[in-house]
Amino acid sequence: MPDEPPVTSTTLSASPSMRPLPQRPCRPAFVAQRRRPLYGLGRACYKGAVGARTQADRPGGTMSDELHSTKIRVIKPEDIVWEEAARYPEETDPPGQEFTAATSVDDKFSFGLWQRAVQRRYFERPYHEIAYILEGEVEITCDDGEVLRAGPGDIVITPLGSKGYWKNLSPVKKVWAVYEEQGATLKPYIGPGKF
Repeated sequence: MPDEPPVTSTTLSASPSMRPLPQRPCRPAFVAQRRRPLYGLGRACYKGAVGARTQADRPGGTMSDELHSTKIRVIKPEDIVWEEAARYPEETDPPGQEFTAATSVDDKFSFGLWQRAVQRRYFERPYHEIAYILEGEVEITCDDGEVLRAGPGDIVITPLGSKGYWKNLSPVKKVWAVYEEQGATLKPYIGPGKF
């Protein structure tokens, strides 16, 4: 086989095989199903949560086989199945929606989407959560009285044990990642911006 010239960005853009493929509706081989962690392991199972389930309640079992692989998956927006987000019994605001895209086999890490038009409630985090706000604006009043605002493009970090009052100023949609390991702490923030 003759030596071929090195591939560069110029040769890629000129290559007919690198043209964008036409968009067509298709269903991926794997579509993530809604999973709720066991009590005490994960964001949806705080004590008294409406909608909290156990492992036995999960559709399709534990998903261990699907998640313990090296298969790359793409979940298209049309394949996302939104479910009612768990909430405290005393909450009177309309429920939000949530989609869990992936959960670790040990239920200590999960990642997904959340959206809610209205939410006003006090929280105390039983897990670490990092959220990226896609849409809307939220105001968080910390226990020490500091008021923080976050909107599209902002990252909100609420470590395990953090307390505050969450208030949607407009309908909010966020991407979230949750890590729950009792006794684990987050490293101090050392990047750009205010902390």
